[in-house]
Amino acid sequence: MLAYITAQVNSTKKLKPTDIIKFAWENVDEATPINKPLTQEDVERIKAKALEREKELKAKGFKF
Repeated sequence: MLAYITAQVNSTKKLKPTDIIKFAWENVDEATPINKPLTQEDVERIKAKALEREKELKAKGFKF
């Protein structure tokens, strides 16, 4: 937002914040994986990764 304000006061044209920066999620269409529902396989894979990471952190002395 600061970049937008700085650019606007130094410009003779009327700018929009999207002229300065666009985020990846602003142009997401229905075909992109971010909008697909999770399958049970996805859930199991994510759980397994979380458990693996938890074991790694406990081995390093982190407490939960």
